[in-house]
Amino acid sequence: MYESILAQLEFTIQTITPKISEIDHLSEEDFPDDVIYRTRLQLIQGRELVNKCSNAGCCNLWKSQMYYKKLQELEDSLRRLITIDLQVKVALDVIRISTEMKELCRRWIKRIKWMCMGMAGDGFLT
Repeated sequence: MYESILAQLEFTIQTITPKISEIDHLSEEDFPDDVIYRTRLQLIQGRELVNKCSNAGCCNLWKSQMYYKKLQELEDSLRRLITIDLQVKVALDVIRISTEMKELCRRWIKRIKWMCMGMAGDGFLT
């Protein structure tokens, strides 16, 4: 059981870390993201814990039980960050993008109408 959760977390950390780094890199520097920061911090701490657990081995029953509990807590924390916090962030980002797109469309429509009225007044469209 100890080895399976260790292997699973090691795989999760290895696959998620580059994606979180890319998201962080693509995010605007003026708009720091708390969810991404917490996820990166959790992944760093997780990597350290996985390395400790890998080096400790499973021979010592007390240590393996202690590390198993820590690994379980890490897995629960990562699962919460990924399934809840990041999903809420995605929903918020989609709403922000949608709102910005509506505002851009509104401005362009206003500008196009203004241009058409100006051209019609010059006899261009008649």
